[in-house]
Amino acid sequence: GAFSSSIKGGLGTASLRLDNGITVGAIVAVNSDGSVINPKSGRPWEIALEQAREFGSQGRRAVELPPKPLASPAQNTTIGLVATDAGLNKPQALKVAQMAHDGMARAIRPAHTMFDGDTVFCMATGRKKLPEPPGFFIVPHAQAVSDIGHAAADCMARAIIRAIVDAESLGEMRAFKDLADRSD
Repeated sequence: GAFSSSIKGGLGTASLRLDNGITVGAIVAVNSDGSVINPKSGRPWEIALEQAREFGSQGRRAVELPPKPLASPAQNTTIGLVATDAGLNKPQALKVAQMAHDGMARAIRPAHTMFDGDTVFCMATGRKKLPEPPGFFIVPHAQAVSDIGHAAADCMARAIIRAIVDAESLGEMRAFKDLADRSD
């Protein structure tokens, strides 16, 4: 029974393999007060992040959004997990989770409202070592953690879009795929 603003929310995933061979993925349950769809264009805010036509023809549609119901406290939360096969310590995993929140805020507008309990967790399997940067004065692994965090933010945004474009209508909760196309 998840909503995203005025349409059906849902569960979405996305992943990315970095040039250094490290994999980053995201899974998210979208039940947001804010909208994943730009009301001016009728398309997802972050549609430009699409990879290999993952959103299908649905993701490129421009739709008419139904009116948004009144928000009330404790009704919404978007919960996500970003995961990587890299070895991260706790502070590094925290940084990646923080950066993944940026993907949430780009894909859902507004995000982190007073009606949301948005949370992102980070998990690292440790199967791959972080690359060692050259140089004496370089902070160890800082660039690798930043690259993983950037990928986590993009994966989070893509997973959020997938949750919306793949959602199925339920009762009176109309899914994106069942909305009327825009006439303009």
